[in-house]
Parts: sequence; C-alpha cells; structure tokens
Amino acid sequence: MLTLIIERGAYLRVRKGMDGESISSVFDCPVPDNIGEGQIIAVRSGCRKVYAAVGDSYATIASRTGCSEEEIARLNGQSPVYPTKKVWLPPE
Repeated sequence: MLTLIIERGAYLRVRKGMDGESISSVFDCPVPDNIGEGQIIAVRSGCRKVYAAVGDSYATIASRTGCSEEEIARLNGQSPVYPTKKVWLPPE
C-alpha cells in the first residue's frame, strides 16, 4: 500500500464559518477579507509579516526590509498602512 504525503496545498476552498483573518492566522499568509463560502483562494506559504509603526508606508517598509514596494503593496491588496497593521512580506 502506498501512502501519499502532501505538503500544504497551494489552494484552499473556503468552508462555512471561515473568514480571512482565521485563514490568515492558520496558514501564515495574506488572505483577502471579502471571501465567501465555497470560494477557492490561493494560499501562499512562506510569507513573513511585520507590524507597521507610526509613519510607516509601503515605501519605508520596503526600504527597511529590502523587499520591492510594489510586491508588498500587491500582497496586501493596496490597502492603506496604519500603525499596528499587519503587513505581509514576500518569502525570502
């Protein structure tokens, strides 16, 4: 008998009761907040997160971390940056 071992999949079907924040905390990846039951979303593994400080923007976070400003903005859905916001960074 063969045993199939699968690492975390690249996609996830949203089930009843799931929301973006709960999926994000379990998989440690950015997930849009406006997801619906039955929707299939991409789960990107290996992302890092930082918390924005007062006066931070995508540009300041990019210069501090060495990542591309455009990539950070895309991962975070172009949403505004404010203090204590969780900002996702691409994998190293």
